[in-house]
Amino acid sequence: MKMLLDIEDDPAWHSADREDEDASEPSNYSVGQECFDRLAISLGGHTIVPIAWELLPVYLVAPEWQKHHCSKL
Repeated sequence: MKMLLDIEDDPAWHSADREDEDASEPSNYSVGQECFDRLAISLGGHTIVPIAWELLPVYLVAPEWQKHHCSKL
């Protein structure tokens, strides 16, 4: 989950080209998202949901926008 918090605010995100998005080196955020997806598929919902259920309320009330973003994935 901490890798999903490693996302920076890009003021020009709305004007970025989608084609060039995957051309750069992967960020901690994208690697974290891929790892979380693979872990969820491997372990299944019965294992992941109880853990996520504990973290989501904490992330939703946190003042940092990164935690709000992470909790909505």
